[in-house]
Amino acid sequence: MIALRAERRPPRELTRVEMTALVESCDRLRDRFLPSLVKDTGLRIGEALGLRHEDVDARRRLVAVRPRENVNRARATAWSREVPADAGLFRGP
Repeated sequence: MIALRAERRPPRELTRVEMTALVESCDRLRDRFLPSLVKDTGLRIGEALGLRHEDVDARRRLVAVRPRENVNRARATAWSREVPADAGLFRGP
């Protein structure tokens, strides 16, 4: 007997209204940063979760994605790169 795999649907992108509601539902600035970072830079969630403080250069508005072993098992891509980010991402509310 051959088992058939169920067809996978691509994930749905959040609308602007949904993304705004998600960010605004966060009470702490720290918690707002992750969804805002993913939305603004296009990083994958594993890449964003694997970031360290030294990877974020607010002055140059760049986020460095580096492959490394992380305690939280978050994985970055196999290569290093710098991703530009909007200045508004680094400003407070």
